[in-house]
Amino acid sequence: MFLLSLTPFAVFAAQDNAKEYIDMCAILKLLTQKISSTQTKYNAGKAVTSVTATSKMAATYGNIVRLNLKVVPDTILAILSDKAKYKDGKTVKADKVVKDVFIGIDEGTIDVMLAQAAKLAGETGDKDFAARYGLPISIATRDRVSSTVRALLNKARTLREKSSTVEQQTSTLEIQTRKLMLEALYWQAYLDRNDAATTADGEAPPLEAHEFSWTNSATRDDNCKTADGDADKAGHCIAQDIVCLCVNGHKSGNQYCTTAQTAADNYSDTTASKATSLGTFNKLAAACTTGGAGRDAELSGKNPCSGSNGAENKLRLQLGQSSCRRRCDNERGRQKRHPWCLHRRRHHKS
Repeated sequence: MFLLSLTPFAVFAAQDNAKEYIDMCAILKLLTQKISSTQTKYNAGKAVTSVTATSKMAATYGNIVRLNLKVVPDTILAILSDKAKYKDGKTVKADKVVKDVFIGIDEGTIDVMLAQAAKLAGETGDKDFAARYGLPISIATRDRVSSTVRALLNKARTLREKSSTVEQQTSTLEIQTRKLMLEALYWQAYLDRNDAATTADGEAPPLEAHEFSWTNSATRDDNCKTADGDADKAGHCIAQDIVCLCVNGHKSGNQYCTTAQTAADNYSDTTASKATSLGTFNKLAAACTTGGAGRDAELSGKNPCSGSNGAENKLRLQLGQSSCRRRCDNERGRQKRHPWCLHRRRHHKS
């Protein structure tokens, strides 16, 4: 986090903290990202699509169950085909007459069996499935491979259970990570209100004024100058630190990071409140996305490293740690004079 106290000067150049503000914007963008489920590329013989491990496992398991139904006794198919009597695995397991037929098969698997059994009637139209697995098969073949297919189903069931466990663990970690990101951005009061509703890939509710990390009765410098662990003081979260970076104890000219700020925001004496600080933060956060106006808009424009990793790359470039540093140094002519490169050389001379 960026912690600094701006000495109250009578004159302080607007956008003087633009570089640090861009760094903070990069951090803000990282912390506001949603955590989406990991997807992999899958070539189904046609177009390459992106699928999650969960959906791929469900599809594969469904196919294995469907193949198993091609070799099970007709009595099982008759039960699975009785839609009026057996709607799901629970009703099947509750029926004393047929439950022994499904010993060792859980309700979830029976649900899949019911769904796949419904597809058997229209199987002649599923040419891809029939061609892939050599269907239909003869009675002799069915009797010969039935034990092998059952073993395959049992193995698939075990893998499915393991996959489900990993999925649950991953989901828990993703939600925990998202909460930590939002806590780092907004601090604990925000998380207390939104903890139960926070998901890994959902929309995060907006920060409310009473949750903003700021002491109403304190001056701007008292709120910002020391990260001593006190509540509502600097060092608790990015939202407060970015406000501290971009305002001073004035009632005019408070545009130290971007002209998108309201210059007349009053931070003199103890005037500024949680609501004042939240209003300033919202404008600063919005300008991070839009680029704002003036000098910072120019700096956040397309740079020679635009093919790199977005916000993370911009932060690394600002810190002089990116491979883009070399690219800026190696550029010639007009591209070398791009504001990103000029700004990097100004602050990271080598």
